Amino acid sequence: MSRRITIVTGGAGFIGSHLVRLLADAGHPVRVVERPGAPTGHLPPSVEVVEADIRDRPAVRRALS
Repeated sequence: MSRRITIVTGGAGFIGSHLVRLLADAGHPVRVVERPGAPTGHLPPSVEVVEADIRDRPAVRRALS
């Protein structure tokens, strides 16, 4: 059985980035959905980053699939 991915919106922000790091360090697969242009270079390299405006429903659907 494959492990489910944890999706964090706003994962590049102050609180979200701490949550993302804790999840990644614990071995959980993580995908961050962040607004286009947001700084994400400080996130762990194992984290997948998807740019999407949460007001754009089709973009969010793509990020969740």
